[in-house]
Amino acid sequence: MFIDVLRGLAVLWMVETHVVDVVLMKSFKSGWFYILLNISSGFVAVAFLFCAGAGFWIAATRKAEDYRRFAPPLWQYLRRLGLILLIAYWLHFPTMSFQRLFQLKWENWLSFFQIDILQTIVYSSLFALILLLIVKNLNVLRWIYGLIALAVMLATPFIWNLDPFSFLHPFFACWIARVPISKFPLFP
Repeated sequence: MFIDVLRGLAVLWMVETHVVDVVLMKSFKSGWFYILLNISSGFVAVAFLFCAGAGFWIAATRKAEDYRRFAPPLWQYLRRLGLILLIAYWLHFPTMSFQRLFQLKWENWLSFFQIDILQTIVYSSLFALILLLIVKNLNVLRWIYGLIALAVMLATPFIWNLDPFSFLHPFFACWIARVPISKFPLFP
């Protein structure tokens, strides 16, 4: 129930964040209240990511065997992730005109490939799911997830010094490309 309440609060918080960013004129984007509001907006994506991870772990402890047997709960979870991924990329689609689609420059497609919090949730959830399918013991899996989190934190400065576009396809390079290319890359 706590996760559902936090998800609801995060949705309301996300709406507030986007409304404040879009609606408020420049003259209102100053002062101590706006500064506090802007700082609090930085926690929206974190709340969504936490809810996704906590929800995954709760489901994994209850449905791990169903997932490993490729039973209906696995397909339901994958459908949900697929819908989130579809929406995530649709929100970044560079144009809604087929005529303009074929005239786009590379820079426009780069904005389509950028990673936002929704893509980060889906890709990290898929990675966690693959590990769940491979590792049978949930206690061992908990340690593996913790070690991976530590490895990501330690590797992030190194990853950010790389130019992923020099050795990866742009679709995958955006997964690890730092801000401003991707707002929420897999290496935060």
